[in-house]
Amino acid sequence: MALEGWLFAYKHISKKDLKKLVDQYYSSAALENCLKKTRAGKNAFILSFENQKLIGFCHVAKKGNQGELCKLYIELNRIKKGIGSKLLSKGEQFLKKKSVKKYFTFVNKHNKIGIKFYLQKGFNRVLKKDKDDEFEPKALLYMEKRLMQKN
Repeated sequence: MALEGWLFAYKHISKKDLKKLVDQYYSSAALENCLKKTRAGKNAFILSFENQKLIGFCHVAKKGNQGELCKLYIELNRIKKGIGSKLLSKGEQFLKKKSVKKYFTFVNKHNKIGIKFYLQKGFNRVLKKDKDDEFEPKALLYMEKRLMQKN
């Protein structure tokens, strides 16, 4: 699902390069590390199924006093059907229970659908925190969202 989403969003990157990155980010070691943190209550990995078939997932993590939206993927033919919104909402519920006041994500500047989605969900760009990806400078846009008002 991640490779399918990346191929759709990042047409400027070769399939070979994208597959290599997906293999790296979703290696057995990376997934085992995620599972350990989930079992320890530091992460939440939320799945969406339809007819016993995985159609989307969301991974959020508490990092210090803030949270991170690490991953959010939806099957391409299910985009704009509310699944991403539901997954994001459940991720936010997890972060609120952990007393996280704001969280962030990085989205590639070529992922126009993702950028629009995050802006609609209340995220704001923080230009000074953009960073480079493997292919070009400042390609990863930093976006953050406040979950709770400051006390």
